[in-house]
Amino acid sequence: MKLMPRRSARARTTPAAATGAHAIGFAALASVALGAVAVGALAIGALSIGRLVAGRVRIRRLEIDELVVRRIRVTEELTTPSTPDPGSVIETSTSPARKEFDRVHN
Repeated sequence: MKLMPRRSARARTTPAAATGAHAIGFAALASVALGAVAVGALAIGALSIGRLVAGRVRIRRLEIDELVVRRIRVTEELTTPSTPDPGSVIETSTSPARKEFDRVHN
């Protein structure tokens, strides 16, 4: 049985030349690019969350406005006097203000 010769431990390690200026520059550029992608993802996430919050606030304002309008309508219905029939005659000559008006202007 013939065994294959083993390579020395020195041959399996990366040579020192691989960690030169180009490798360090590439690592720096890669880390900057990764950081830019992370910041962009955070910005997009913040914008989408901001839009959700703004949309909820807008919907809440519309709901409140609608409730206020309904409340005003109900209040107007409860407080407005009933309108007289179109064919009825309103007697105004007996009111003191009408008598005073007639006295001054006639």
